[in-house]
Amino acid sequence: MRRLQILKHDYADPLRNFSRSKDTAIIPAYEAKTLFGNIDNLLPVNEAFLTDLEKMAAPNGFKAVGGVGDVALRHFKELRGFEQYKQYYVKREDAQAIFEREVSKRSSRFASYIDVSCFPPETMRSSNSFSKQHIKYQSTDSRNRIGLRELLMEPVQRIPRYTLLFRTMLKHMSPDDPQRPKIIEADDIASKIAQAETDEQTKRAAIFYCLIATIDGFPPELFSNSRRYIDCIDVEDILMDAPMSSAASSSSISATSLHCTLFLFDDKLVIVKRPGNGERGGKALSGLDGVDKVTKAGGIPTGKKKSGMTCKGVVDIADVVVTDVGGAGQLLIMFFVRY
Repeated sequence: MRRLQILKHDYADPLRNFSRSKDTAIIPAYEAKTLFGNIDNLLPVNEAFLTDLEKMAAPNGFKAVGGVGDVALRHFKELRGFEQYKQYYVKREDAQAIFEREVSKRSSRFASYIDVSCFPPETMRSSNSFSKQHIKYQSTDSRNRIGLRELLMEPVQRIPRYTLLFRTMLKHMSPDDPQRPKIIEADDIASKIAQAETDEQTKRAAIFYCLIATIDGFPPELFSNSRRYIDCIDVEDILMDAPMSSAASSSSISATSLHCTLFLFDDKLVIVKRPGNGERGGKALSGLDGVDKVTKAGGIPTGKKKSGMTCKGVVDIADVVVTDVGGAGQLLIMFFVRY
């Protein structure tokens, strides 16, 4: 808990406050916000969990808040406070890149600042004295003398620590302990949070939102909780000006190549025409290449615009015939769609 408090109060709050003005900014406002993610939401979640654990350990604590399984399940399942960690996880790659970039800058004020975490209150009020009044953070406990790089990883490591704690407790609990099933359920929820798993409904909604928002004419009625998206593949549709036959020579046939993407579901195949020369694939144009990152934070992509792709038809999977025509990666997919 102490390290989360240091991260918020000694680093996040000052750096974000300084970033509000160009005269005092150590790093720009966007970088300051992204670097610390939603640390403001994480601290109260852990403080509330700790408060209930302390109540549990007090006299008559069981009557007040129940056993350890009750407390764990309340915070991980009922209150769902620890779901906030998903949002922190999804920004870690961006935060790491910002940290490395700012530290590597020549004469970096950020690099100088992260050697300190506390400074006198008058320093906060006066931008002119800021550079002169840094004081190094000195904890009376040498174990807490760690840098910002390590502190930024503290929220990432916290949920796995809870799972380790729960599993250690289970080893020492009686098989018939009534708190045991509750600890097991809390551990399962914590494990999913640590893995940043996305629930299927959120992921399905995000995928269909991307497809409907970016593909002109994509049928919205395809959105169904029973329909599962599998993958997409970029293809070239060869349109022949003359019917193909054994008597036709290659010189007498004129062909036009159209860039398409096939979006495969468990029961349907959606054929989509891509714009231009086909340099960008359907997954990138539709935004599906970034949907996992967004949904891991429990969100839905927003602000998507039409990409120039056009839906050309929907085919039942049972009507698709695939033939291997020889050669590496050479498949002939046959179905009828009117362009």
